[in-house]
Amino acid sequence: MQPSPQFGNGFPGLFQLPTFSWEATFDSWHECQSAIQSFCDSTFQPFRIRDSSLVGSRCTNTSLKYQMVLLKCTHGGVARSRGSGIRPRQNYRYLGCNAFIKFAAKRDIGRDDFVLRCVEQYTGHSHECCKEAYDMLSENRKVSDPQTIKDAAIMLKTKGNKKLIRDELASRTGKRIIMKGIHNLNARLNLDPPGCDDDSRTLLEQFTSQAGNVADIITDENDEVVFICIQTAFQRDMMQAYPEVLLVDATHKTNRNGYQMLGIMGHTSLGSGFPFFVALNSSSTKENLTAVLKSFKEHNPSWTHSVFGVIDKDFVEEDVLTATMPDVFWSLCQFHVVKFVATHVTEEKFGLDRSTRSSVKNVFRLLVHSQDSEEYDRNRRGLLHVLDDDEDHPFYRYFVDNWDSCRERWCSAFRDVCLNMGNTTNNRLESAWGDLKTFLESRCTMFQCLQKLLAYLRYVEDQFSLRSLRL
Repeated sequence: MQPSPQFGNGFPGLFQLPTFSWEATFDSWHECQSAIQSFCDSTFQPFRIRDSSLVGSRCTNTSLKYQMVLLKCTHGGVARSRGSGIRPRQNYRYLGCNAFIKFAAKRDIGRDDFVLRCVEQYTGHSHECCKEAYDMLSENRKVSDPQTIKDAAIMLKTKGNKKLIRDELASRTGKRIIMKGIHNLNARLNLDPPGCDDDSRTLLEQFTSQAGNVADIITDENDEVVFICIQTAFQRDMMQAYPEVLLVDATHKTNRNGYQMLGIMGHTSLGSGFPFFVALNSSSTKENLTAVLKSFKEHNPSWTHSVFGVIDKDFVEEDVLTATMPDVFWSLCQFHVVKFVATHVTEEKFGLDRSTRSSVKNVFRLLVHSQDSEEYDRNRRGLLHVLDDDEDHPFYRYFVDNWDSCRERWCSAFRDVCLNMGNTTNNRLESAWGDLKTFLESRCTMFQCLQKLLAYLRYVEDQFSLRSLRL
């Protein structure tokens, strides 16, 4: 259907198209949806749902689903400019079209029941509606048939020519498929489901079949994997031998599922770090971290001999570790402390100029590495002097409230009274993450991530054994 422009009704330049039937009624939303789709396909009007409200208690026909449904033209609205106007506009989706159709649940007097019917509509479009434009809309180009998608997955998996695959899908579906659609379909098919697939579970079963190895897979009420804890027999033996100092940190971008990797490292007799425990965690919530540490404690009874730990300034992680292992003195990584303050000192609420910010950073670094209480007091007076000896200065108040009150956790002068074997930062663990990411990358599937993680653990075990034998 090729509409012709109408210039009446006070709307110059509008394209007036057929209206939806006023008399049609529908007993369910499914029937109404089918009729709307048929209407759009026959008149090439691209309507889509923009607003709706569910049926209330007054409506006895629950199959209607909606009390009101408002459909607007997909070209409605105005594009919000994000540039300076130098380059020409590339997006033509939003053209300010005012066409709409409104459906509402109304009582049918003859049957004494509620039905859906069209109560208001306007089909004057500000753009031309034709078959070519309608077929090229992204929602109409998308392949939705399950069997066709399954066949496309097989063709893409065999690394077939994507242009030939596009031609095949276009001939099967009759849709205007473009190469971007093939690339999007390929990306969609490559996405992993949340958690473990069958190959990952088989890999972990083989791993735990070896004596001493443990792997916990915890799922939620929807049977989605929340976290995976992995520990080899060698790691458990190392934890048993060197439980005194623990370094805790997490890293990201090790798999395409978005699971972060939490690690616990210890300090060995060789003066180096060794990873005791690794967990893949879906999110760093308090509940998840508590469950991960519970798994760690169950498989490592020697945790009761731990006396000192280092963490970065993650408040959730800090609260959980303090509550779960209260006998351990949890200190803050000095590197992260300096980095954190250097970032926050630039906030506008402190009102510091560039020169003063630089001086504050230098003095705070001296505070962190103070060797006794006298040096700490001297550096604190130096910080106050940099701030013009104003004890009510916003940054000095921030320092007193948030840092001076817990100085034993980050200042060398006050926390060196506890056994820490020289560990003041998480740099050992950060270095291990750097080595691990030579194996892993963000594009890895969960199976590849687990496979490469286990290979890395075998590598560090061999390296430690080699260094031990050389002694």
